[in-house]
Amino acid sequence: MLLKIYIPKPNSPAETAFIPGSAIVGTPIGDTGTIVVDAEGNKYGASNMDAYHERLICAGGRHKDHYPTVARWRMRDEDLIEIGLLNTDTWMFKINPESVNDYDNWISRYGS
Repeated sequence: MLLKIYIPKPNSPAETAFIPGSAIVGTPIGDTGTIVVDAEGNKYGASNMDAYHERLICAGGRHKDHYPTVARWRMRDEDLIEIGLLNTDTWMFKINPESVNDYDNWISRYGS
């Protein structure tokens, strides 16, 4: 399964919903303009989730398996930027070349 990877648009309501540097994956809901997202920001400082890829696997697993969580939201697509894809069969991810700067800026805020 391929999941879309997102970051919040700067100055959008979504930006304040997430811990800076959170891994965010989601699935658009048809043509509603809404995306169901799962996120992992490592709020409690687990040592096994310091790397972005580790947080991405956690969020992706929750999303894929519909695991109950408080870290799931419905967001307007206009408040998110799609930056890449996560393959839940291999747990490898790819950031779109045109989104590398946005990705770097977002993950550099982790822990701040």
